[in-house]
Amino acid sequence: MAKILGLDLGVSSIGYALIDTEKEEILDCGVKIFESGVDMTSGKEVSRNEVRRTARLRRRQYFRITSYTRSRSRQI
Repeated sequence: MAKILGLDLGVSSIGYALIDTEKEEILDCGVKIFESGVDMTSGKEVSRNEVRRTARLRRRQYFRITSYTRSRSRQI
């Protein structure tokens, strides 16, 4: 029995269908919808990951600045 699994990958969902090619029938199908990745409480779309991403950016910038000033102080 030959089967085909079809997947539809979306931004916030995954759809699937399992098809039997010999009987030409759909064995199973469905969809899984994920929670949206944006927060709409302020009236505009804001990424839920924005706070974490901003903190990570600040840590990287701080590390770059401190490592640069340390390397410059060694040269002087």
